[in-house]
Amino acid sequence: KIEETLSSEISFAKDRSELESMREEIPQEKRLENDEKAWIGTLMSSPTVEPNRYNQKFQQMIRKKRTDFQKKVRKLRDDFTKEERSNRKDFMKKAKEKCEQIDPKSVERKALNERYRELDQERKDFFSDQRERRKNFESELNAKSKDFYMETRERQREFNEQMRLYRKRYNDWKKEQDKAKKEQREMNKGSSSSGFQNMNNVPSTPLEP
Repeated sequence: KIEETLSSEISFAKDRSELESMREEIPQEKRLENDEKAWIGTLMSSPTVEPNRYNQKFQQMIRKKRTDFQKKVRKLRDDFTKEERSNRKDFMKKAKEKCEQIDPKSVERKALNERYRELDQERKDFFSDQRERRKNFESELNAKSKDFYMETRERQREFNEQMRLYRKRYNDWKKEQDKAKKEQREMNKGSSSSGFQNMNNVPSTPLEP
């Protein structure tokens, strides 16, 4: 049950549409659906989106993945505990019935003691088995949790590295954009001044009486 519920690695496949909507200009063939690392790198290949927007969205995705994982862990543990209690209740009920079926008057003392020892051993085996199952369950659950958080930290580290490079590209791109806009304004201003100057050089035509 644990393997089935928690076996998949952390993935952002379901959340991609939100980030991709911020970068619709990226050609479809560049979006590598099965490679998360390449996907993040491709998403940030053209620095035209303010970096904090990517960072905020990524952190939201991480928090959602963590919350969903924790909910699954709690449900697995709750389900296991319920099954454990149900099995214990059934065992104790059957053990009681077996004891009540013994008639001390119709059984020799030696056989009676042997039967009680058998029932006691069944009880010990049952609770020993329950403890072992609980130990294995918690061990597997802890291993899956450890893997999940290690994977999450690795994804965060990879994203931070990509974001560091992206911020530099974005800042360089922004400077170029600001420079181009400034040059365009100066060109427009110069063209406007030149136009007015040319109008002043046109000889005036006297009005006819």
